[in-house]
Amino acid sequence: MRWSLSFLLLAVVAGCATRPTATDPAARFTLATEDADESSGRILQHLAQREDNAAEEIVAVSYATGRRLPRPGVEATPLVLGVLGPAFDILTLHANRIARASARIAPAPASLSTDPTATLATAQSALRGLAELRGRNWPSQSVRDRGLEGLRALAAPRPEGLSLADFVAQRQPAVDAVGALLLALVGDAPSTGLRATLSAQHAEVQRSAAALMTAARGDRAIGVGQRYVMFRSISQAMRQDPPEVALLQLAEVLRAMPAAHAAVGRDDTDGVDVYVTAVAQLGAIVEQIPGE
Repeated sequence: MRWSLSFLLLAVVAGCATRPTATDPAARFTLATEDADESSGRILQHLAQREDNAAEEIVAVSYATGRRLPRPGVEATPLVLGVLGPAFDILTLHANRIARASARIAPAPASLSTDPTATLATAQSALRGLAELRGRNWPSQSVRDRGLEGLRALAAPRPEGLSLADFVAQRQPAVDAVGALLLALVGDAPSTGLRATLSAQHAEVQRSAAALMTAARGDRAIGVGQRYVMFRSISQAMRQDPPEVALLQLAEVLRAMPAAHAAVGRDDTDGVDVYVTAVAQLGAIVEQIPGE
């Protein structure tokens, strides 16, 4: 699958989201957060499948070429999704509370069905599972703890009588902490989080494919036609975009979210629009996933 930059730009210009346009900052933030929830889930589900397929491919090529079989490891993407999914459920719950606190827009009760207690338990369990992952590119325990506390704070009901600006200000530290956790999980840089793990795996798949083609070329038992078919099949697989393409955009969404949340408290539409645009670009990537 190729994620085309020109497609992303066209999709953003055309307004790739199917939501009705909202002008109120609270409404724009809420709709964007719901879209980010859906898009991030679809992308991570797709990358989880790719991670599983890549792990199988590396083992198969290692066996076929007589190399040592890699040790089985815990796949990272499902664990990250296990945190990101519940976290976005709570963020969406909070965003809808913001929408209800704004006197200019109606609430969206269909989005308020999240059970905070169960959702927090799911996120906490997934965070514990991160301890099984190899490498030092994952968020520290302090970042995890602050993120979990942030989720607890966001899950709490809005105090009665609190204005929209005061409510946003009260919950801003929690949004900052949750945003920092999710960004650390996805990867604030190519060398951190899921971006580092899947990038390393993608590079290993490329090396394995090259080793397989080299071995096939030197095997006299394989005919010219078979080598041709193998080369075309492997080279096509090697042209897949690296996971970095989608994860970089997801990181941009997570990076923009806390600032957009603060902008809602200032009634600043322009401040929210950076986040809205990043979410639209993420949605454009989802549109290019096969079967979506």
